[in-house]
Amino acid sequence: MKVQTIVPRVKRLIHPIKTYQDDFTRWLGFCNAGMLHPGNTYCFDYVIRNLSSDAPIMEIGAFCGLSTNMICYFMRKYKKKNIFYSVDAWDYDPDNTQ
Repeated sequence: MKVQTIVPRVKRLIHPIKTYQDDFTRWLGFCNAGMLHPGNTYCFDYVIRNLSSDAPIMEIGAFCGLSTNMICYFMRKYKKKNIFYSVDAWDYDPDNTQ
């Protein structure tokens, strides 16, 4: 198969990642350590904006708190009163083989 016929097929499979950024999220991503995929911020914004209940929200695996702070930001932005739990084992010993 020629490259000319493969490229259009591959382009159809690639979708741009939806992201959300404002001044606060840009600054927070700069100053708060963490591992957060750019698409996660868009998802946090969408889900929290469209929450249909006051049920508790739980985050599992906070690491350095970047996602925790993003979630709290969107909860405050959209005036959500849900109880928010963030948990992490905080066991970051690279020599621990257990």
